[in-house]
Amino acid sequence: MTNSSPSVSLRRRKTRLAILLAAIATAVVIVVSLVSPRSGTDPGEAAAATPAGVSVFGENATPRTSPTDEETVGTVALSAATSAAAATGAFPEDTTPQNPVDPDRASVELGLRFTPRVDGTVAGIRFFRTPANAGPHVGTLWSGTGEVLARVSFPDSSTTGWHTAEISPAIAVTAGTPYVVSYLAPSGRYAADEHGFDVGSDTDVLDIPRGAGVFAYGAGVFPTENHRNSNYYVDVSFVPGGDPTDPEETPEPQPTATSGALPEDLEPEQDADPDRSTVEVGMRFTPKQDGTVTALRFYRFDDNPGPHRGTLWNADGTVLARAEFPAEGEAGWQTVELEESVAVRAGAEYVVSYLARQGRYASDEHYFDSGVENEYFSVPVGAGVYAYGSNTFPAQTYNNSNYYVDVRFAPAATPPPGEPTASPSPSTPAPQPSPSTSPSATPTPSPSATAPDGTSVLDLPTEPWWGGPQYYAQWDKAEAAGWTDPSFFPISVFFGKPSQTARLAAMGINTFMGAEHDGSRVSAITRHGVSLIAQDEWTSAEVGSDPGVVGWHVSDECEMGLGGCASTGEEGSLEIQKRFVADLRAKDDGRFLQANFGNGVLGTYWSPETMDDHLALMDVTSVDKYAYTSPHVQDLFRGSPFWPDGRDPASSGAYGWQQDRMEGYMSPVASQPNWVFVETAKPYLIEAGATTITVEQIRGAVWNAIIHGAAGIAYFQHNNNGCGNYSLIDCGAQLQEGVGAVNQQVADLAPVINTPSYSWTFGEGLETALKAHDGSAYIMAMTDGGTGERTFTLPGGLTGPIEVVGEDRTLTATDGVFSDGFAAENTVHIYRVEIG
Repeated sequence: MTNSSPSVSLRRRKTRLAILLAAIATAVVIVVSLVSPRSGTDPGEAAAATPAGVSVFGENATPRTSPTDEETVGTVALSAATSAAAATGAFPEDTTPQNPVDPDRASVELGLRFTPRVDGTVAGIRFFRTPANAGPHVGTLWSGTGEVLARVSFPDSSTTGWHTAEISPAIAVTAGTPYVVSYLAPSGRYAADEHGFDVGSDTDVLDIPRGAGVFAYGAGVFPTENHRNSNYYVDVSFVPGGDPTDPEETPEPQPTATSGALPEDLEPEQDADPDRSTVEVGMRFTPKQDGTVTALRFYRFDDNPGPHRGTLWNADGTVLARAEFPAEGEAGWQTVELEESVAVRAGAEYVVSYLARQGRYASDEHYFDSGVENEYFSVPVGAGVYAYGSNTFPAQTYNNSNYYVDVRFAPAATPPPGEPTASPSPSTPAPQPSPSTSPSATPTPSPSATAPDGTSVLDLPTEPWWGGPQYYAQWDKAEAAGWTDPSFFPISVFFGKPSQTARLAAMGINTFMGAEHDGSRVSAITRHGVSLIAQDEWTSAEVGSDPGVVGWHVSDECEMGLGGCASTGEEGSLEIQKRFVADLRAKDDGRFLQANFGNGVLGTYWSPETMDDHLALMDVTSVDKYAYTSPHVQDLFRGSPFWPDGRDPASSGAYGWQQDRMEGYMSPVASQPNWVFVETAKPYLIEAGATTITVEQIRGAVWNAIIHGAAGIAYFQHNNNGCGNYSLIDCGAQLQEGVGAVNQQVADLAPVINTPSYSWTFGEGLETALKAHDGSAYIMAMTDGGTGERTFTLPGGLTGPIEVVGEDRTLTATDGVFSDGFAAENTVHIYRVEIG
């Protein structure tokens, strides 16, 4: 999901501040202690940086949000020579934060990874701030492995703009070696643009890799985590000490034997990971010399079955080479020689990976808590990367794991070409990489028409994803019931009545999340082609071997102490949840486990320390907070520190927000399917001001959840507005036909929905999902809560007319730009454009 609104958080945080905010909403007083910078540091006095230098960001960059009359744009304390040199940075002069103030209020270290292309010195540290980002601020220059090289204090200021602290004496840095520059935002409220580093940026003297923005919560902590390739607007003043490396002037070194980044005899400490999902696992690395990659390697256990395919990527996710590993022999390091070696450049970052089609890969957590340096390579902290699914560039990290993937590298005997040359595998032509350029506000790579397996793809990074319907192949019953079919998307009702199954199926309902245990047989549900996730009222004998019973419903809102989880604290509720799970796992009957969650999604009073542990126990999750109809729920949203300031919770966006929050509790992020609940009437509400949802609001809530990545929809049809208890059955043809139409459109587009979303910003004021299927790109679009016309900028390579799906109209793009209107905050448009 691409959201041009301000991001609501970097990730899930276990903070006492969150508890305090919730307690205010519930009239509970809690004392909170704030985190201050670590003792033992002695930041130097700030002063004006002096030598001529080159910065990553343009010197005149200011936020697009204009300062008030009382504010003055901050000036940068650098010499005129430095200012002139800064104009050659990775970003154009007018590059600005789209989101100068993130609502996050936690103490956090924010930074930028960079690699000099020439020897030189770092003479200063800079960051962009507004008065909302309160100090004191401390800047740090780190080595790529987390060693503190310099630490400085920034002068106090109440102005908006770039703020600078000199490093004196300047710190010498080495070409081809990665570094990190960061600052501490003790009260949060920092500048943050998600997807700002979806592509890297090269200047004459600096390489800025994809995903360069990093963070870590707490003071003085080395920042290594990445959130949606965000840019936090941190910078250095770099003074070159020599000329940039020119390949045509590189002396010809004598060839040496090939070597890898990891020791030859390195073996995993842990057994094969139990994960059985299809996943691309890899390692980031930076050569210290020009040379060629001649082979790809990975460590295989006996229970990691093939076939295995290796890939070499540049830092932006372009495939440079692909090769199939030989059929498995003995366990250990497996190697495939590239048919044609690939030239790589000193100081540029690359990724090597392989596809573990059935998981069970080598994985040691925390191996890359520190980086690896040898004669030929720099391997950074957090070098291990992964991505679920095939043909997906691995960019996510988990606990700095090492997945034991490596290359064979030969230092150059002859000058390499200016750009790496892609090496095709025998059966799969690999695309040529595009030259590195300074990104514009929205990157514009050209898509390729098909992936090697024949599916439609776009040449853009993908967002974290749970893997699609093939995820359910882990369970015999789900697979037998058709859940691995790409055209299947779960649309469920909560605790349906068996005798109503046929009527609900006619509206497009294909799953019961729980069912009334009223003496009916499970076949009363499953014979209509509707799957059942059974609660424990249904015995194993009643369920039997019916493949239509695909899972077990473990609990409902256990994290709130409900659903049989009443306890004296959140740890007690978690222990009860664990017992539930252990009992159901013991059945070993080929069915997945699913649980529903409630207020824990808010990140406030309810299980703030254990919500992630609850989710980790499950195979499938869901979340229910009825934002459209409940004033109480709306107040709870406003009380969450993660809810966007000023946004109305009684909106479709509240349903997608819940999906984002649930994904953040998962480890890795978005690694399992989560469904979002939508009410279909007045969901047993008794508070003043409670309302009944409309069909238009239902449609908006459903599609906003899907845009944000929901893997299923769950309807809560129980109702107390007077028309009947089962709203989808009792409350009239208008509701039935309206919900049926929503479900039909979702079902028709299921093969599209069940693909990964690509990272792309179409324009301001939009929430979108970009997907590709069967030769076309699909854009699912809503506003960020407003109404009126919105303008879309298409990624390169999308051609022809723009079909508005289901609306019998066509739009035309001019120079890749088109506009369309949104009559209400819940209006959704779906566009189809051919990939040309």
